[in-house]
Amino acid sequence: MEVLKSEFHFGKIIDSASAFLDTDKAQLWVWHADKIPPHIGFSINSHYFSLKANGRDVNVPIDSIIAVIHKKKIPTLAIQLDINIENSSVEEEFFRYSKTVPQQITCLEPIKQILGSTESSQLTELLTVLKDRNQLQQVTGFYLPEDFRQISSYTLEDIHRRLSDLVNKT
Repeated sequence: MEVLKSEFHFGKIIDSASAFLDTDKAQLWVWHADKIPPHIGFSINSHYFSLKANGRDVNVPIDSIIAVIHKKKIPTLAIQLDINIENSSVEEEFFRYSKTVPQQITCLEPIKQILGSTESSQLTELLTVLKDRNQLQQVTGFYLPEDFRQISSYTLEDIHRRLSDLVNKT
């Protein structure tokens, strides 16, 4: 059986000037964007949400998230989305999960529900859906290699292997 790998190319230059980042707008956050697999978070109205192996982040002030990115120099993307959603809807969706579960629940689960793309099993698929809907806007990069233009190819198996590794570390 062939293992499907997925990747996503950004058609335009990634803006490295975080001064253009509008934290009030919906943002898809791609942590360790240069790694396989990356970690995904979501923010709206300057509040950050994320599902992790050791729990979840709900309504974390975005300034503290950006401070962590700068302090640790984490290669990260912030992808502004053209969507309208209330914090309460995002919060409600994240409270449906306590943490990621290998072979069952990834960090993408609440985000794909929020964005109405339940068929997406990985970030690259979600980005393709959002691009097709014309919902991708500004892309801001932090600490990325100068030639960074794409999310690398990876499989669902890569995601679950990483989740298992994280669970085994705790």
